[in-house]
Amino acid sequence: MKIDLPDWSRQKVEKRAFAHAWELALEYGHDPSEACIERLVVNMLRHEFTDYDADQGQEAKRRSCVAIAERFPWLAAECGRQIDQRRCEEAEAARWREMAELMEQERAQRVAQRSRASREAIVRMPVGTKVLARVAGRERAGTIVWQGRARVDVAYTLKSGQERTRRLYATEVRVAEPR
Repeated sequence: MKIDLPDWSRQKVEKRAFAHAWELALEYGHDPSEACIERLVVNMLRHEFTDYDADQGQEAKRRSCVAIAERFPWLAAECGRQIDQRRCEEAEAARWREMAELMEQERAQRVAQRSRASREAIVRMPVGTKVLARVAGRERAGTIVWQGRARVDVAYTLKSGQERTRRLYATEVRVAEPR
């Protein structure tokens, strides 16, 4: 990582950081006046005097913050805070990714189980079978007009008299009881 920190006084670094923050505020539409000056200085130094923007990973941030803290000891606490914050953010992001992966695995298992159960159930539902099914939140009585490996097309009539067909998994329909 390339780090080329300036040899400026604290006053000059703070002045330049505040000006840099306002330049960004105009570009991105936020107000830096409430931010602590140490955060503004560390951010400006990291973005302007290192090649952090080429690789904004956790390790690149840590290395740039360590270098800033060494060159400007009065920024050590802010650099440590930013390193810890990034570590926490990365850990939380990893937890969310893990949870999303688990949810996707569970969804895939449910879909596979539904398909297996539908392939078993479909043998009892030939074309022409009268069935009941929940379609768009409403219980519909209809007739199977097409049969696939795991799904069926159910034709039904709305109260308005319009005909509709919906493709459903066989486990989503049940044979209507004869009256």
